[in-house]
Amino acid sequence: INNNSNIITNKVIRVKEPKKPKDIKCKIQSFTSIDIQYLKQFGITNKFCKLAKWYSIKHYWIDGELMYTYSNYNPCIGYYFNGRWKLYFYLNKEWRFLSNTTKNDIQGWNMLPKTGDLLIITKSFKDVGTLYEQEISSIAPQAESILLPENIINDLKLRFKTIYSLMDYDNTGIHLAWTMRKLYNIKPLFFTEGLWKRKQGYKGAKDASDYRKLFGKDELKNLINDNTM
Repeated sequence: INNNSNIITNKVIRVKEPKKPKDIKCKIQSFTSIDIQYLKQFGITNKFCKLAKWYSIKHYWIDGELMYTYSNYNPCIGYYFNGRWKLYFYLNKEWRFLSNTTKNDIQGWNMLPKTGDLLIITKSFKDVGTLYEQEISSIAPQAESILLPENIINDLKLRFKTIYSLMDYDNTGIHLAWTMRKLYNIKPLFFTEGLWKRKQGYKGAKDASDYRKLFGKDELKNLINDNTM
């Protein structure tokens, strides 16, 4: 993790809500062995899934029309947000997400403690799950292009002593991280080994979940402690 990036941008990200399906309905099932094996790589447990409202999706319908049935070749995990769904097709190489969520559905928000020493604003619900299992509070916007509003940040600053961002070390992630630094004075962290090695990440890991998969819980804990203490 490198918290001393020399890339500075004054670009402010303006969020435009994408068009989403009007209505998504899902039938859930128990997590399959494929689901469990996938989540286990990143240290994500059944306990977290219950608290975060993650489900294995057997079928989904869009505006009443059946659009999907679970298969081992294209499994789907659904994140539930008070009547809205974000569906994650984690083995699909063409596209990964389908949702009718809004930018107000902050991933991990309902799992935050009232107060704490450290909060990390990261870029995906999967990373929130990995960090939760590391006993680190974290949240993520619905997309890495979404800037959390000032009132949310002010609330978090009253509740947590230290806040960092942890985004991907690519154009979108860097822009969002440095916008949060400029507007909210939130210090950015990145998985990187240098300015010109963006695709390599840090030791082959581009984010917290990747690092947990490659090196395990203790190594990720040490890495985060070394860069946030």
